[in-house]
Amino acid sequence: TFRDAMGLFWYDRYKPIFEIIINLAASLILVKKLGVVGILLGTIISVLSTCFWIEPLVTFRHGFKRSVALYYRMYFLYTAVAVADTALTWYICRCIPLTGWALVFARAAVCLTVYNLMVVLLFIKSPQMRDVLERIRNMKGKNNGSPKNSLS
Repeated sequence: TFRDAMGLFWYDRYKPIFEIIINLAASLILVKKLGVVGILLGTIISVLSTCFWIEPLVTFRHGFKRSVALYYRMYFLYTAVAVADTALTWYICRCIPLTGWALVFARAAVCLTVYNLMVVLLFIKSPQMRDVLERIRNMKGKNNGSPKNSLS
């Protein structure tokens, strides 16, 4: 979005061509071995080999005039947290000894609780979390508990 808003199209003008070629080649090779999953994998390969690194590089280098290193560090940190959170949630859900709808609701509760609790605990001191909490406080302050008519 930032790249598009800044009009930085010139710097990655060849990216779509390479993305299409890689996507087509990888999908054709993988579809023979894996079927539809191969096509999806081909798309993932093309995105990771082009968009994943070119778009942030162009945005940070030519738009923000800063290094892209912090972006990738944060990206990989968030990915690691999501993977660890998913593994923990999956493990806890596997230990629930219920069946039927009770199992569905128990797992949903575990997923909502564990994931969000882990994110809050890991990022409570981060500037981003402080910003989110401040926005929530501001929204609560504007309501004052009384409904307002949007027409007045």
